[in-house]
Amino acid sequence: MAKAEKTPFSEKEISQIRAMSGFGLTVEQMSSILGISKRTFERRSKYSDGAVDALEKGRAEVTGTNLEGTLQFDMASQFCYGIAKIVGSYDGQSDLIFASEYFEHIERPIEELYKIIRTNRPRYLLVANAFTGIAIGHFNHYKYLNNVMTNKEMSKFFNQKLRELGYEKIKTMVWNNRPSLWVKQTGR
Repeated sequence: MAKAEKTPFSEKEISQIRAMSGFGLTVEQMSSILGISKRTFERRSKYSDGAVDALEKGRAEVTGTNLEGTLQFDMASQFCYGIAKIVGSYDGQSDLIFASEYFEHIERPIEELYKIIRTNRPRYLLVANAFTGIAIGHFNHYKYLNNVMTNKEMSKFFNQKLRELGYEKIKTMVWNNRPSLWVKQTGR
């Protein structure tokens, strides 16, 4: 039987673990995202300075937003987090913004992105966009300032704007890298 390697986590992996722990993910979920087994995760944690501290990071405060009177609002209200009554009504520092299938339903998604970042100043963005998907509520063309773009152009432009705002896309082992995890780089 081969002896297990004493390979510590890299600084980047420890940073990812700290973020995932703050989101409330379990060791099983984190190891899956990193593309390793739970056993390998636990073994590598023993040989990594800072990994235990990263795992013990406190949970973030969670506030959801939705339209009052909808099924989604009622469901979210049953979980153990606060909920704002109108989409976009939350104004304050956020650790994480999770926007799943959100921006493609807005004709001017870049302006909405700017508003969310300006009012919430998130360190992490977990985004699952489907600009190129054909669905009710999606647009064939999106607008930014005086420009009109196809859905494919907007998909690329959206990511470009996130980079310009100082966010780095973190590669995950989740299916097709979706949702995308973006982390605000310090000093930007």
